[in-house]
Amino acid sequence: MKISTTNYGNVWALRVDRSILQENVPVLRERLSALIGEGKIRIVVDLSGASYLSSLGVAVIVDAKNRIAEAGGNLRLACVNQLIYNLLDITNLTKQLEIFDTVDEAVQSFET
Repeated sequence: MKISTTNYGNVWALRVDRSILQENVPVLRERLSALIGEGKIRIVVDLSGASYLSSLGVAVIVDAKNRIAEAGGNLRLACVNQLIYNLLDITNLTKQLEIFDTVDEAVQSFET
């Protein structure tokens, strides 16, 4: 799995190029940890390239969101397909994670 990073001023977007499965979760964890370690605490995770998100992937995203919140920032999701949305909804995470239709909307939401 490859993750590309795009800077939108003081917001960073991470785009995953495929589904987040158990075997590639460490790549996502390492990339998020590196950004947080660099003090980048406004992050959008772009899931447009992912058709599936494993439970470990969900755990990594929630952990990163909590770490970022402790530092005064936020993590948001963008381009979530229906399958992933249903998983987040069933686990009640749609109430904890802000989800946007597009990366641009998610990035702009940091400005308000």
